[in-house]
Amino acid sequence: MAQFVAYRNDVVGNIKLLTPYFNADTRGKEKRLEIFKKHNIDLNRQEIYPMQTILDCFKDFAQLLGDMNVFLIGRSGAYEMNFPQVLNFKEIIEQVNIFYHMMYKLNDKYMYDAQSKTFTEGIGNYSVLAYDENKKEMIVRCSTPFPSKSDEGMLTGLFEKYKPAHISKVQINLDIHQERRSNGGDSCTFIINWR
Repeated sequence: MAQFVAYRNDVVGNIKLLTPYFNADTRGKEKRLEIFKKHNIDLNRQEIYPMQTILDCFKDFAQLLGDMNVFLIGRSGAYEMNFPQVLNFKEIIEQVNIFYHMMYKLNDKYMYDAQSKTFTEGIGNYSVLAYDENKKEMIVRCSTPFPSKSDEGMLTGLFEKYKPAHISKVQINLDIHQERRSNGGDSCTFIINWR
């Protein structure tokens, strides 16, 4: 599926990760508020909205405010995610996928069941395609309808937040040789290196 298009019409999601972005800076806050109002989103009164409404909001952020704002949404949202102790970068992505599925519901049930450790299909996922601790490289596929700049921002924020002390730098690059949602693809792939 292309970006900004929900895979299903019956999925609803929690928008709490948008709140830190909205409150982050006074510059542009009025424009952000206009976009939320256009989509009948009230961050102070309600947290659950149809996934397509959330995606429509993201689309307006991208078109009216630019990719940097979409990146900042992902980055600020990452700092709101709290995971148990993670041992490596692969575990961060596994936790992101669980968190992502816990943000959305289908038929009033979360799309991740913690007891059975199973996922309900219908919103895409975050997966590790390759992980090499020796090469200090990981390849991550993001197959969600959200824009790649949002995912890049989220990955950046998570690796800033959970980077072990012995790692000095993390580099995240969109793999332009793979399909991309911005070009009509179903996913985006990131190459992540650290040292």
